[in-house]
Amino acid sequence: MKIFCPINEDSKIEELVKYADEFYLSFNNDDWKDQKDNFLSYHSRGFSSKASFKNIDNVKRVIDIIKNNKKEVFLVCNAHSYSDEQLQSIEKIMSQFEREGGDGFIVSDLNILKIANKFNLKIYLSTIFALYNISAVKALIKRYKVDRLILSRDVSYEEIKKFRTELNIEIECFVFLSGCRFSNGNCFCLHTENGGMCKFSLSNKWNINMDVDLYNENHDVYSNSLLNYGCGICAIYDFLEIGVNSIKITGREFDVDFILYVCKTIFEIRELAAKSHSKNEFIANLNKFKLIKKLNCENGLECFYPELGKWKDNR
Repeated sequence: MKIFCPINEDSKIEELVKYADEFYLSFNNDDWKDQKDNFLSYHSRGFSSKASFKNIDNVKRVIDIIKNNKKEVFLVCNAHSYSDEQLQSIEKIMSQFEREGGDGFIVSDLNILKIANKFNLKIYLSTIFALYNISAVKALIKRYKVDRLILSRDVSYEEIKKFRTELNIEIECFVFLSGCRFSNGNCFCLHTENGGMCKFSLSNKWNINMDVDLYNENHDVYSNSLLNYGCGICAIYDFLEIGVNSIKITGREFDVDFILYVCKTIFEIRELAAKSHSKNEFIANLNKFKLIKKLNCENGLECFYPELGKWKDNR
Protein backbone atom coordinates (compact mmCIF):
# COMPACT_ATOMS: atom_id res chain seq x y z
CA MET A 1 0.00 0.00 0.00
CA LYS A 2 1.54 3.27 -1.17
CA ILE A 3 1.68 6.62 0.61
CA PHE A 4 0.64 9.60 -1.53
CA CYS A 5 2.11 12.88 -0.29
CA PRO A 6 1.80 16.57 -1.27
CA ILE A 7 4.88 18.61 -2.11
CA ASN A 8 4.97 22.41 -2.46
CA GLU A 9 8.71 23.19 -2.47
CA ASP A 10 12.01 21.40 -3.01
CA SER A 11 13.88 21.92 0.27
CA LYS A 12 12.80 18.62 1.89
CA ILE A 13 12.33 16.42 -1.15
CA GLU A 14 15.41 14.28 -0.41
CA GLU A 15 13.86 13.42 2.96
CA LEU A 16 10.32 12.97 1.71
CA VAL A 17 11.30 10.37 -0.89
CA LYS A 18 12.40 8.10 1.97
CA TYR A 19 8.82 7.83 3.23
CA ALA A 20 6.34 8.54 0.42
CA ASP A 21 5.86 6.40 -2.67
CA GLU A 22 3.96 8.96 -4.76
CA PHE A 23 3.80 12.74 -4.81
CA TYR A 24 1.35 15.28 -6.14
CA LEU A 25 1.93 18.94 -6.86
CA SER A 26 0.85 21.96 -8.86
CA PHE A 27 2.66 24.89 -10.35
CA ASN A 28 1.41 28.34 -11.26
CA ASN A 29 1.22 29.45 -14.85
CA ASP A 30 1.24 33.10 -15.96
CA ASP A 31 -0.79 32.46 -19.12
CA TRP A 32 -3.55 30.91 -17.01
CA LYS A 33 -3.47 33.66 -14.42
CA ASP A 34 -3.60 36.44 -17.03
CA GLN A 35 -6.83 35.23 -18.64
CA LYS A 36 -9.73 37.47 -17.72
CA ASP A 37 -11.98 34.73 -16.34
CA ASN A 38 -9.27 32.90 -14.40
CA PHE A 39 -9.88 34.23 -10.92
CA LEU A 40 -9.40 30.67 -9.65
CA SER A 41 -6.45 28.37 -10.27
CA TYR A 42 -6.66 25.09 -12.17
CA HIS A 43 -5.54 23.27 -9.00
CA SER A 44 -7.96 24.85 -6.48
CA ARG A 45 -5.31 26.41 -4.27
CA GLY A 46 -4.96 30.00 -5.48
CA PHE A 47 -1.99 31.67 -7.12
CA SER A 48 0.44 32.08 -4.24
CA SER A 49 3.56 29.97 -3.79
CA LYS A 50 2.26 28.67 -0.47
CA ALA A 51 0.55 25.62 -1.96
CA SER A 52 2.12 25.49 -5.42
CA PHE A 53 5.45 25.90 -7.14
CA LYS A 54 6.02 29.30 -8.75
CA ASN A 55 6.34 27.86 -12.25
CA ILE A 56 7.35 24.74 -14.17
CA ASP A 57 11.05 25.60 -13.86
CA ASN A 58 10.84 25.23 -10.09
CA VAL A 59 9.33 21.76 -10.50
CA LYS A 60 12.11 20.27 -12.64
CA ARG A 61 14.53 19.47 -9.80
CA VAL A 62 11.74 17.90 -7.73
CA ILE A 63 10.63 15.65 -10.58
CA ASP A 64 14.22 14.57 -11.21
CA ILE A 65 14.80 13.61 -7.57
CA ILE A 66 11.50 11.77 -7.32
CA LYS A 67 12.16 9.83 -10.52
CA ASN A 68 15.75 9.05 -9.55
CA ASN A 69 14.37 7.43 -6.40
CA LYS A 70 11.97 5.35 -8.51
CA LYS A 71 8.93 7.15 -7.11
CA GLU A 72 6.11 8.82 -9.07
CA VAL A 73 4.82 12.39 -9.31
CA PHE A 74 1.40 13.67 -10.41
CA LEU A 75 -0.04 17.03 -11.46
CA VAL A 76 -3.21 18.17 -9.70
CA CYS A 77 -5.95 19.44 -12.03
CA ASN A 78 -8.85 19.49 -9.61
CA ALA A 79 -10.93 22.63 -10.04
CA HIS A 80 -14.67 21.98 -9.94
CA SER A 81 -15.16 23.23 -13.51
CA TYR A 82 -13.34 24.83 -16.45
CA SER A 83 -14.34 27.20 -19.25
CA ASP A 84 -13.51 26.43 -22.90
CA GLU A 85 -10.63 28.89 -22.77
CA GLN A 86 -9.32 27.29 -19.60
CA LEU A 87 -9.45 23.85 -21.19
CA GLN A 88 -7.07 25.02 -23.89
CA SER A 89 -4.70 26.41 -21.26
CA ILE A 90 -4.79 23.32 -19.06
CA GLU A 91 -3.79 21.09 -21.97
CA LYS A 92 -0.66 23.21 -22.44
CA ILE A 93 0.10 22.98 -18.73
CA MET A 94 -0.33 19.20 -18.82
CA SER A 95 2.01 19.04 -21.83
CA GLN A 96 4.66 20.97 -19.89
CA PHE A 97 4.39 18.50 -17.04
CA GLU A 98 4.67 15.53 -19.40
CA ARG A 99 7.81 16.97 -21.01
CA GLU A 100 9.49 17.29 -17.64
CA GLY A 101 8.92 13.62 -16.86
CA GLY A 102 5.69 13.68 -14.82
CA ASP A 103 3.91 10.36 -14.34
CA GLY A 104 0.26 11.35 -14.47
CA PHE A 105 -2.64 13.61 -13.61
CA ILE A 106 -5.25 13.90 -10.88
CA VAL A 107 -8.38 15.11 -12.69
CA SER A 108 -11.71 16.35 -11.39
CA ASP A 109 -13.81 17.00 -14.46
CA LEU A 110 -15.02 14.95 -17.43
CA ASN A 111 -13.56 17.46 -19.89
CA ILE A 112 -10.17 17.26 -18.15
CA LEU A 113 -10.41 13.46 -18.22
CA LYS A 114 -10.88 13.59 -21.99
CA ILE A 115 -7.79 15.79 -22.35
CA ALA A 116 -5.76 13.56 -20.02
CA ASN A 117 -6.58 10.60 -22.25
CA LYS A 118 -4.55 12.26 -25.02
CA PHE A 119 -1.38 11.65 -23.01
CA ASN A 120 0.31 8.35 -22.35
CA LEU A 121 0.36 8.96 -18.59
CA LYS A 122 -1.50 7.61 -15.58
CA ILE A 123 -4.88 9.13 -14.70
CA TYR A 124 -6.34 9.31 -11.20
CA LEU A 125 -9.93 10.46 -10.70
CA SER A 126 -10.05 13.12 -8.01
CA THR A 127 -12.49 13.04 -5.12
CA ILE A 128 -13.99 16.13 -6.81
CA PHE A 129 -15.54 13.69 -9.30
CA ALA A 130 -17.79 12.60 -6.40
CA LEU A 131 -18.18 9.06 -7.68
CA TYR A 132 -20.28 7.04 -5.25
CA ASN A 133 -22.01 4.71 -7.70
CA ILE A 134 -20.09 1.61 -8.76
CA SER A 135 -22.14 1.22 -11.94
CA ALA A 136 -21.32 4.79 -12.93
CA VAL A 137 -17.61 4.16 -12.36
CA LYS A 138 -17.75 0.99 -14.45
CA ALA A 139 -19.36 2.90 -17.30
CA LEU A 140 -16.76 5.66 -17.06
CA ILE A 141 -13.71 3.39 -17.02
CA LYS A 142 -15.12 1.37 -19.90
CA ARG A 143 -15.06 4.50 -22.06
CA TYR A 144 -11.95 6.28 -20.77
CA LYS A 145 -8.51 5.29 -19.54
CA VAL A 146 -8.53 5.52 -15.74
CA ASP A 147 -5.90 4.00 -13.46
CA ARG A 148 -7.19 4.92 -10.03
CA LEU A 149 -10.30 6.11 -8.21
CA ILE A 150 -9.76 8.45 -5.26
CA LEU A 151 -12.74 7.86 -2.98
CA SER A 152 -14.48 10.65 -1.13
CA ARG A 153 -13.73 11.02 2.56
CA ASP A 154 -17.34 10.34 3.52
CA VAL A 155 -17.46 6.89 1.89
CA SER A 156 -17.91 4.20 4.54
CA TYR A 157 -15.56 1.26 5.06
CA GLU A 158 -18.16 -1.22 3.81
CA GLU A 159 -18.58 0.83 0.64
CA ILE A 160 -14.80 1.00 0.17
CA LYS A 161 -14.66 -2.81 0.31
CA LYS A 162 -17.29 -3.01 -2.44
CA PHE A 163 -15.38 -0.58 -4.64
CA ARG A 164 -12.21 -2.60 -4.05
CA THR A 165 -13.73 -5.96 -4.96
CA GLU A 166 -16.02 -4.90 -7.83
CA LEU A 167 -13.75 -2.53 -9.76
CA ASN A 168 -10.71 -3.49 -11.77
CA ILE A 169 -8.81 -0.28 -10.99
CA GLU A 170 -6.73 0.99 -8.09
CA ILE A 171 -8.44 2.50 -5.04
CA GLU A 172 -7.08 5.39 -2.98
CA CYS A 173 -8.35 6.61 0.39
CA PHE A 174 -7.63 9.65 2.55
CA VAL A 175 -5.88 9.14 5.88
CA PHE A 176 -4.73 12.50 7.19
CA LEU A 177 -4.52 16.28 7.31
CA SER A 178 -7.50 17.65 5.43
CA GLY A 179 -9.60 19.45 8.00
CA CYS A 180 -12.87 18.27 6.50
CA ARG A 181 -14.47 14.84 6.52
CA PHE A 182 -17.28 15.68 4.12
CA SER A 183 -17.80 15.38 0.36
CA ASN A 184 -15.32 17.43 -1.67
CA GLY A 185 -17.17 16.87 -4.92
CA ASN A 186 -20.44 18.19 -3.55
CA CYS A 187 -18.87 21.17 -1.81
CA PHE A 188 -19.25 24.54 -3.50
CA CYS A 189 -17.32 26.50 -0.93
CA LEU A 190 -14.34 28.47 -2.21
CA HIS A 191 -10.96 26.83 -1.48
CA THR A 192 -7.68 28.72 -1.66
CA GLU A 193 -4.08 28.31 -0.51
CA ASN A 194 -5.35 29.21 2.98
CA GLY A 195 -8.00 26.52 3.13
CA GLY A 196 -11.77 26.50 2.75
CA MET A 197 -14.12 29.40 3.34
CA CYS A 198 -16.13 27.11 5.62
CA LYS A 199 -13.30 27.19 8.14
CA PHE A 200 -12.94 30.96 7.75
CA SER A 201 -16.64 31.37 8.53
CA LEU A 202 -16.22 29.48 11.79
CA SER A 203 -12.98 31.08 12.90
CA ASN A 204 -14.23 34.58 12.05
CA LYS A 205 -17.80 33.96 13.29
CA TRP A 206 -19.46 34.63 9.96
CA ASN A 207 -22.54 32.87 11.32
CA ILE A 208 -25.14 33.35 8.60
CA ASN A 209 -28.73 32.29 9.37
CA MET A 210 -27.69 30.52 12.55
CA ASP A 211 -29.00 30.98 16.07
CA VAL A 212 -26.34 33.01 17.92
CA ASP A 213 -26.53 31.04 21.18
CA LEU A 214 -26.37 27.73 19.33
CA TYR A 215 -23.43 28.98 17.29
CA ASN A 216 -21.47 30.18 20.33
CA GLU A 217 -22.19 26.95 22.19
CA ASN A 218 -20.85 24.77 19.38
CA HIS A 219 -18.18 27.05 17.91
CA ASP A 220 -15.25 25.49 19.79
CA VAL A 221 -16.39 21.95 19.01
CA TYR A 222 -16.63 22.59 15.29
CA SER A 223 -13.62 24.83 14.80
CA ASN A 224 -11.29 22.74 16.99
CA SER A 225 -12.46 19.27 15.97
CA LEU A 226 -14.53 19.17 12.83
CA LEU A 227 -12.27 21.47 10.82
CA ASN A 228 -8.92 20.91 12.50
CA TYR A 229 -7.22 17.66 11.43
CA GLY A 230 -9.22 15.20 9.39
CA CYS A 231 -7.98 11.69 10.11
CA GLY A 232 -8.31 8.11 8.91
CA ILE A 233 -5.21 6.71 10.61
CA CYS A 234 -7.15 4.04 12.51
CA ALA A 235 -8.28 2.61 9.16
CA ILE A 236 -4.75 1.98 7.86
CA TYR A 237 -4.77 -1.54 9.33
CA ASP A 238 -8.13 -2.27 7.67
CA PHE A 239 -7.04 -0.78 4.35
CA LEU A 240 -4.03 -3.08 4.29
CA GLU A 241 -6.30 -6.06 4.89
CA ILE A 242 -8.64 -5.32 1.97
CA GLY A 243 -5.92 -4.25 -0.46
CA VAL A 244 -6.41 -0.49 -0.79
CA ASN A 245 -3.67 0.60 -3.19
CA SER A 246 -2.76 3.99 -1.79
CA ILE A 247 -3.42 6.22 1.22
CA LYS A 248 -3.37 9.98 0.80
CA ILE A 249 -1.98 12.76 2.95
CA THR A 250 -3.56 16.08 1.99
CA GLY A 251 -2.37 19.61 2.64
CA ARG A 252 -0.46 21.23 -0.21
CA GLU A 253 -0.87 24.51 1.68
CA PHE A 254 0.95 23.28 4.82
CA ASP A 255 4.53 24.06 5.77
CA VAL A 256 6.90 21.51 4.23
CA ASP A 257 8.42 20.62 7.61
CA PHE A 258 5.00 19.66 8.90
CA ILE A 259 4.28 17.67 5.74
CA LEU A 260 7.55 15.79 6.29
CA TYR A 261 6.68 15.12 9.93
CA VAL A 262 3.24 13.77 8.97
CA CYS A 263 4.61 11.69 6.09
CA LYS A 264 7.28 10.08 8.26
CA THR A 265 4.68 9.30 10.93
CA ILE A 266 2.23 7.76 8.45
CA PHE A 267 5.12 5.67 7.07
CA GLU A 268 5.86 4.38 10.58
CA ILE A 269 2.18 3.71 11.25
CA ARG A 270 1.87 1.78 8.00
CA GLU A 271 4.83 -0.35 9.12
CA LEU A 272 3.14 -0.86 12.50
CA ALA A 273 -0.07 -1.96 10.78
CA ALA A 274 1.82 -4.47 8.64
CA LYS A 275 3.47 -6.00 11.72
CA SER A 276 0.38 -6.03 13.96
CA HIS A 277 -1.36 -9.35 14.49
CA SER A 278 -4.77 -7.78 15.16
CA LYS A 279 -6.64 -4.48 14.95
CA ASN A 280 -6.65 -4.26 18.76
CA GLU A 281 -2.88 -4.58 18.84
CA PHE A 282 -2.55 -1.90 16.17
CA ILE A 283 -4.86 0.54 18.00
CA ALA A 284 -3.14 -0.09 21.33
CA ASN A 285 0.22 0.94 19.87
CA LEU A 286 -1.00 4.08 18.11
CA ASN A 287 -0.77 6.20 21.26
CA LYS A 288 3.02 6.13 21.17
CA PHE A 289 2.97 8.51 18.20
CA LYS A 290 3.06 12.22 19.03
CA LEU A 291 0.82 12.97 16.05
CA ILE A 292 -2.00 10.90 17.55
CA LYS A 293 -1.86 12.92 20.76
CA LYS A 294 -2.62 16.10 18.76
CA LEU A 295 -5.99 14.71 17.68
CA ASN A 296 -9.37 15.03 19.35
CA CYS A 297 -10.31 11.36 19.24
CA GLU A 298 -12.85 11.65 22.06
CA ASN A 299 -15.82 12.66 19.90
CA GLY A 300 -15.03 11.20 16.46
CA LEU A 301 -15.61 14.52 14.70
CA GLU A 302 -12.21 14.31 13.02
CA CYS A 303 -12.72 10.74 11.78
CA PHE A 304 -13.03 10.04 8.07
CA TYR A 305 -14.12 6.50 8.95
CA PRO A 306 -15.73 6.76 12.42
CA GLU A 307 -16.86 3.14 12.36
CA LEU A 308 -13.18 2.13 12.49
CA GLY A 309 -11.84 4.83 14.82
CA LYS A 310 -10.29 4.47 18.27
CA TRP A 311 -12.61 7.24 19.52
CA LYS A 312 -15.32 4.59 19.98
CA ASP A 313 -13.42 3.28 23.00
CA ASN A 314 -14.14 6.58 24.75
CA ARG A 315 -17.91 6.44 24.43
